[in-house]
Amino acid sequence: MVTAPQREYEVSAVSRLNPTVVFLIAAALVLVALFVPGPVGGVLLLLVAAVATALLVGAWERLPLVGRAARLVILALLLVMALKRFL
Repeated sequence: MVTAPQREYEVSAVSRLNPTVVFLIAAALVLVALFVPGPVGGVLLLLVAAVATALLVGAWERLPLVGRAARLVILALLLVMALKRFL
């Protein structure tokens, strides 16, 4: 179970990250995953989806309804693309 001080530390650690750098790293990882064939690309996409899920859980309460829906759609697309790599 995550305690309140622990959650505050996690949120403050994430808020110190440069959003542009985080976006560029995520975009580069997704592009690499899309061009790498087979299960390796699927694992990379699952990694991006896992990190995105962790960030989404941390920010869920502060997001407006439209922002939540958009992030859920993007997360679902990542998962579908990842699972297609394994088939």
